[in-house]
Amino acid sequence: MTSSTLVSVCEDIWQVRQALVVNGVPAHTRMTVVRLTSGQLWVHSPVALSAELFTQLQQLGPVAAVVAPNCAHHLFAGAFIQAFPQAMLYLAPGLARKRPELPGHPLPEEPGSWQPELAYHLGAACR
Repeated sequence: MTSSTLVSVCEDIWQVRQALVVNGVPAHTRMTVVRLTSGQLWVHSPVALSAELFTQLQQLGPVAAVVAPNCAHHLFAGAFIQAFPQAMLYLAPGLARKRPELPGHPLPEEPGSWQPELAYHLGAACR
């Protein structure tokens, strides 16, 4: 499936898969959206934001956190934060060096306010 439509995975979790071309190679990317118990949305690995997707997200709740999780899944983070300026952008270790124009903050060692709903492990830094 390739679209800009959110697909429910289970209660309070959605995904979007999109096709893209990276260095001439066809690929797919996937964004995951989690509605936290606060009602706020946590967005992992943002994809290209269409008008349809923007509207769907607004209907689900306020986007509070956008996570660019690694050195590959950051291409649409800047546009996403422009569309949702109230959201905080979190960057994978080393991503700020690779993309200094992104107005983000490093992912904290612990998910903090996202716990106990979400947990993660920080991987290797971007080079």
